[in-house]
Amino acid sequence: MNINEPDDFEGRLGRVPVRAVPAQWRSEILRAASGATFAARPVPRPSLAQMLTRLLWPSPRAWAGLAAVWLVLAGVNLTTRGAPSVIASAVPSTAPEIRMALEEQQRLAAELRGDLQPEPGSAQQPSRSRTARTPQLLHA
Repeated sequence: MNINEPDDFEGRLGRVPVRAVPAQWRSEILRAASGATFAARPVPRPSLAQMLTRLLWPSPRAWAGLAAVWLVLAGVNLTTRGAPSVIASAVPSTAPEIRMALEEQQRLAAELRGDLQPEPGSAQQPSRSRTARTPQLLHA
């Protein structure tokens, strides 16, 4: 066979007559196949890396970005852990002023609701509700 000449394999194959498979062979092949047992191969258990790859594969860049954000947040949290106590100790204690402001706020809220009762011995007049004042304004 010369390398420069093309092999006419397909042409020769086309000239070969097609023979029928003997019926005896067919029955032998089917009988052997029906009696054969096929052992299933054990499926290997995927490793942790393979499971993570399957889980993260749809968008690995998004998962990597999310992991980076979590790492940055964890780093910031660790570095600022002692700061709140320093800030809290720097604020002066003004408990009496806060208590007075809270009492004033509660008194004003009670006055707006209309359930403020005058203290005994107080010179203040009891507050009237809006409906009680309205007729006085209309008649004046």
